[in-house]
Amino acid sequence: ANPTEIGEAVVSSYAKKLDAQVAALTKENYAESDWALIEVYVSTFKAGTYETAEALYTAYTTAKTGIEAVQPDPLKDKRTELLNSIGEFYNGLDKNNYTAENWTLVETAYNEFVTGAEACETETELQSLYDEKYAAMDAVKAYKQDFAYLDYPSKMNANGYDWIEGDVFDTKLYAGGVESGLKEFDSKGASENIIYNAELNAGLGEGTYAYYAENWKWYIGRDAGIIVAYKAKADCKIEITNTRIASGSGNNGWTSDCVLTGYILRGEDVKKISSVNAPASDEDFSGTYYLKEGDVLYIEFASFTINAGDVRNTEAPYGMKAAGDSTAFDEAAYAEQNHDLPAEVTAAIEEKTQALNEYYAGLKEADYSATNWLTLSDYIAQFVSKCETEVDTVEDVTALYESIFAEMQAVPTLAQAEAELKETLEGYVAELQAEYDRLIKENEYTAENKAALDQALADGIAQIRAAKSKAAGNTARREAITALGAIEKKTSAETGGCGSALGVAGLLTGLSALLVGAAVLGRKKH
Repeated sequence: ANPTEIGEAVVSSYAKKLDAQVAALTKENYAESDWALIEVYVSTFKAGTYETAEALYTAYTTAKTGIEAVQPDPLKDKRTELLNSIGEFYNGLDKNNYTAENWTLVETAYNEFVTGAEACETETELQSLYDEKYAAMDAVKAYKQDFAYLDYPSKMNANGYDWIEGDVFDTKLYAGGVESGLKEFDSKGASENIIYNAELNAGLGEGTYAYYAENWKWYIGRDAGIIVAYKAKADCKIEITNTRIASGSGNNGWTSDCVLTGYILRGEDVKKISSVNAPASDEDFSGTYYLKEGDVLYIEFASFTINAGDVRNTEAPYGMKAAGDSTAFDEAAYAEQNHDLPAEVTAAIEEKTQALNEYYAGLKEADYSATNWLTLSDYIAQFVSKCETEVDTVEDVTALYESIFAEMQAVPTLAQAEAELKETLEGYVAELQAEYDRLIKENEYTAENKAALDQALADGIAQIRAAKSKAAGNTARREAITALGAIEKKTSAETGGCGSALGVAGLLTGLSALLVGAAVLGRKKH
């Protein structure tokens, strides 16, 4: 055989030795990364080119000793995975949100896993230790919690638009409206920092949205608001602060026709507790709230007055943060915030609400215009709404009831409205007639123009009496008076010149007066 053939045979024999060495090992006893390293030693040797026996032997020895140096450790990858997981959880905690005693418990559990993981001999033992220590850390609750509004879209895109959990409160964003119906955010925008509700943006085109939450800015429309929700995990105080304007880095956006409303959900009952129209300042978007465990606070940025399709926005989320504290709950402040009233006051509210409803039920819809019928029902809603925030005593309830009831009684029926309109229109007719009489008294008209004046009066009266509203009647009155005034009157030459009887009589009367005056003056001189 020639030397080349001998060389190939020798290389092949050494490669077979390495294959046999690896075959004697149990792959399952090695971490994936370590087994991959063993395979690299073998493949590197086989891919080599060797010109001398010495180089061949050196390469074989390097591969053989390298394989021997890789020690079996089937838990290496799993241990690394769990160490990274528990480390990420630990590093995400804020020591300042815990009492000193509780932080010690967290640190102890973390360190016990880090040291104990090395001693575990099976994956079951390692996983069990991880579960135990992770649960021990998670069971230690922080008494404080911070959340930045900038994080809502990205966190909700990551968790399937669910509640973002915390120790003091869970939180999330809703679309829609508290009273009109909450809607889940369910779609990702152009980036992880945008979420929107597909139903509210239906019809705008695939992937197109007008009403949505961006990390630093919210866009709303009619019945397409954005609501921040906090679900209390313990009795707590939640302080919301906005620094968008104070920081000088922007403004709170175009919030005309918008309202910022606070609601609290306790059990099955939702109650409005605050409201700011056209919110535009840091103070408007800030506030301190108190919740009991299980309560849900809704802060709704919405508009129900702008036209369908219009959009309003606010940059408030850019500078907003929420801080929860489970040691700062205040029972008195909680009652004041929620306008919790004494039993006798709530009883009075129920009694007066029932009285208004009974009065309304006793009326006939056919007796009222559609507008006035809606106005009557709206008065009842106003009473209930004002009782939520504007009454503190039975006397307050009674005074509000009497005011609302008087306004309901003042809403005219169709017959009353018709009689009132007729009376008003006849008043306008009288004013027109008075103007006509004044013009006749103070002026003279040719026969033709007098006839025109009479016709203008008759037309004006007819138009006023035909009016369907006070406003229309008043317009007809003004136009008729203008028409009367526009009819040409006789000139002074036509009514009072020297050749006329009136002119001569006037001249004689004036001359007589002058002569009498002169005679009197003459007597005084003597």
